[in-house]
Amino acid sequence: MPSENYLYDDAEEEAELEFLRESLEQMDNLADKTTQLLKVFDIRLKNLGRIIAPIYKSTQKLTRLYDNIETTIGSLDDIMLFFNVAKDEAETIRAGPDESELLPYLDSINRLKDASDALKQLDLNSASQSRQEIRELLHIGLGNLSQLFSQWLKQCSGGVDPAAYSNAAEIPTFPMDSVKLLGMLATYLNLVNDEVSYDLKLTKTYASIRTRHLQKSLAQFSDMCNGYIRANSFDSPMTGQRG
Repeated sequence: MPSENYLYDDAEEEAELEFLRESLEQMDNLADKTTQLLKVFDIRLKNLGRIIAPIYKSTQKLTRLYDNIETTIGSLDDIMLFFNVAKDEAETIRAGPDESELLPYLDSINRLKDASDALKQLDLNSASQSRQEIRELLHIGLGNLSQLFSQWLKQCSGGVDPAAYSNAAEIPTFPMDSVKLLGMLATYLNLVNDEVSYDLKLTKTYASIRTRHLQKSLAQFSDMCNGYIRANSFDSPMTGQRG
């Protein structure tokens, strides 16, 4: 019986060894096939790289070309806005400035000025009409600001009645806030308008309005003095009766 068991064990071990040998051979074959497949993949990847390289370079050129086209389209859009700015700002400019909120009106004039400067650089016949419309609106807008300068100045130049004040220290002077506003407006008018200087025009306006203010104040002062003299004159009717 023991010999039979040994024979059985040997046969079983031989069968297992044969199975292992066959498995190893299959794994070797699979490894060889995998290696060959990887070599083929490597060759194909190298070929694909050589094929893609020119395409990649072309793609870079196309990308740069696309970016240039996008930039050009953006510039054209900006230029078209310049062509339409006169229509967009006409209502605001013609309505005139709001004293309580002047900034929107100045912004509107700034947009017209920017468009005017940009269209001057375009040698296009189609831009001539837009430039003319913008020029007319700028003339209106700056004229309205010039009138506002005169209006603000007149508000501070109504004349002073000395009789209304008990001493000279109470007599009002030119408000500093108004001085700053007038100075700001005069500076803006000269900066925006590069065709005509507003210095002389605003100086004449200031001199004319403030001269009338001074004349009116002096006339009121003269009337006060004359009234005081008449009231205290020794030539009064009562004095004549006593003589």
